[in-house]
Amino acid sequence: MSLEEESNLSWIIRHWYVWLVLLAVGVAIGIGQSAGPTPDGVGAPSPENLRQDELQAKFNAALAKKQETEATPVVQSTDDVIAAHQARLEELEVNPAPDESAALLNALGNLHKQKKRDNATAARYFEQVIERYPEWPGVNATFHQLISCYTQLEDQESLRLLYRKMVTFFPQESKEYEYAQAALAGEIQ
Repeated sequence: MSLEEESNLSWIIRHWYVWLVLLAVGVAIGIGQSAGPTPDGVGAPSPENLRQDELQAKFNAALAKKQETEATPVVQSTDDVIAAHQARLEELEVNPAPDESAALLNALGNLHKQKKRDNATAARYFEQVIERYPEWPGVNATFHQLISCYTQLEDQESLRLLYRKMVTFFPQESKEYEYAQAALAGEIQ
């Protein structure tokens, strides 16, 4: 299979919905044509058929425009995603959006942890989330990610400080509080 054929096949697979819509339109047109003579019996197109033709033309024009303007870049690598997230964070410094900033920092931490296997860098991002955005709804999970980073780095001092922070951050009835207490008491290794 040539590179061009492979590229065409890839486009067809990625845009399966276009083919489905075209098939549905084709069936609708076929049904309309096989319906027999028009209501006036002379074979002239009925107002309903004209309306279908107009809708079909509008649909085709919209589909063509979508295909022309469909410029969604395909992300090539983890580094591209990281660069895009960092660029967005820089934009948010001018027009702050705390929840989005926290989510981006958390995502950067996850990318470094999961894709780059760089726990030290991931930890720095997770630390920023906890310090800057303690009210962010996803902060609880960020504590767990940071524990994982410190554990992988075998950074006992940072773990101990994090557990102390968790004891002051979480309510006493929470599982996070109980876990941190147990870790500080040496019950968890």
